[in-house]
Amino acid sequence: MMRGYWTPHAANFATGTFIMLVGDAAVQLTVEQKASLDGLRLGVCSAFNGLVNVPIASLMLSLDRIWPGRKMLPMLSKVAANQIITSTTLPPSFLAWTISIENILHGNGLSTARAETVDALRRDGPRMCSQSMLVWTPANVVAFASVPQHLRVAFLSCVSVCWTGYLSFVAHRVKEKGGYTTGITRSN
Repeated sequence: MMRGYWTPHAANFATGTFIMLVGDAAVQLTVEQKASLDGLRLGVCSAFNGLVNVPIASLMLSLDRIWPGRKMLPMLSKVAANQIITSTTLPPSFLAWTISIENILHGNGLSTARAETVDALRRDGPRMCSQSMLVWTPANVVAFASVPQHLRVAFLSCVSVCWTGYLSFVAHRVKEKGGYTTGITRSN
């Protein structure tokens, strides 16, 4: 490998992409019981995690420079900042990214992509933000209060595999006979 090529940013991108890939693949094979993996879906979901989620998560992990220490006030400040930024923006951003890009790549057109994205954001957006807080608030409390800084990425990555799998599951439900099932409809 070329010297200096594998930077921390590239490593973070690769790790974030891989985490989403594992989470979504696990959901496709176990929860949705698909016979084979949807490669396009894996690519779109993983791209979001690598390109959008990882830089924001890296920024959030740097909160120790602003509020150093593990005492109550710095820890609560880090958790609050993290939750305000990530839990309110990332779940709806993931829904919008995944649904719109997959619809466009499947040939469904911009109007279908927009309509399905707006529908999903109305239906699932607020719930996903509150569920994000329920998952990530305790995870971040544990991370900032108990986990040594050099192990936080590993700890939070374990939580992230489950969370990203769940996000993908929610994003891939579509209307079918009055209910919801998984899978974005493809244009013929």
